[in-house]
Amino acid sequence: MMSKSDKSINRPRAKAKHRLILISMLVFLIAIAAAIYLNWPSLINYAVYKSDIRQAPHWAAYHQTSFQDDDLLLKYAQFNESPVQNLIYYGGTYFIEMITLTKILTVISYGFAALLFFLIGQSLYGLRTGLLISLFFTFFPGQFEYSIGFFSKFWITPLIMVAFWSLEKQRWWDFLFLMPLAALAYPPAAIMVGTFTAVFIMLEFARSHRFPRQLVINLAIGSILGAGLLMLKYISPPTGIGPMTSGSVLRGMPEMLAGGLNWDPYLPVPSIFSELW
Repeated sequence: MMSKSDKSINRPRAKAKHRLILISMLVFLIAIAAAIYLNWPSLINYAVYKSDIRQAPHWAAYHQTSFQDDDLLLKYAQFNESPVQNLIYYGGTYFIEMITLTKILTVISYGFAALLFFLIGQSLYGLRTGLLISLFFTFFPGQFEYSIGFFSKFWITPLIMVAFWSLEKQRWWDFLFLMPLAALAYPPAAIMVGTFTAVFIMLEFARSHRFPRQLVINLAIGSILGAGLLMLKYISPPTGIGPMTSGSVLRGMPEMLAGGLNWDPYLPVPSIFSELW
C-alpha cells in the first residue's frame, strides 16, 4: 500500500509525464499538418512528385517491373542510393507502390523529425525550449526541402541532432552505432557528424586540457565500422559502373558549365562562403 505522502509525490510526476506525452503528440501532429500543407499539390495529384525520384527507378522495380533484371540503369540507381533507403523502399513497396510511398514517407518523416527536435530540446533544456526548437524546425523556410520525397538527404539533420544530444549527455558509446548508421543512411552525414564531434573534442580539450578519451576511441571505432561497411559496397561496383568522373573531364563537358543543360551549373564549384548570403 502506498502512503499518502508517496501518492502526493507521484501525482506531480504522473501529471508531468502526461503533459509531455500530450505535447509530443501535438508537436507531431503540427508537423504532419505542415507537411500536408507544403506537399498538398502532390498529395492530390498522383502525377505530381519530387523530380529526384527519377534517380531511383529501382525502387519501382523491386517487386514488379517492366525492366529486365540485368538492366544497367537499375544497377546504377541502386548503387547510387544509400543502403538504408534501399532497404526502406524494398520493404515498403511490398505494400505500396513507389510514388505513393514517397509521399506518405515525406509527411510521416517530417512529423518524426519535429518530434525528435522536441524530445532532444526538452531533454537538454526543458519543455518550453524543446517546443520552441521543434516549431523552429517545422516552420524554418526551406527546411521541408530536405524531407520532400523522403530521399537519403533527409537523414542528415536528425543524425546531427542525435549526435549533439549524445555529446551533451556524454553518451560516448552512442558513436559506436551512430557513425555506421550515418554511413549507411547518408554517407555525407557521417562526415558531418564526425567533423561536428571532432570540433567538440577540440573545444573540450581547450576547456579542460584533456581529451575525452572514450569519445575519441568510440568515434574512431564507429568511423572505421562505417567506412568498412561502405567499402563492401563501393570497393567493387557492379559491372558497367566505372570510376567517378574526374574534374578535368567534367571541365571539358559544356553541359556542366553555365549555359549548358543545367540551370544551376556544376562548374565552377561555388565557394563555401556563398552559402552564407
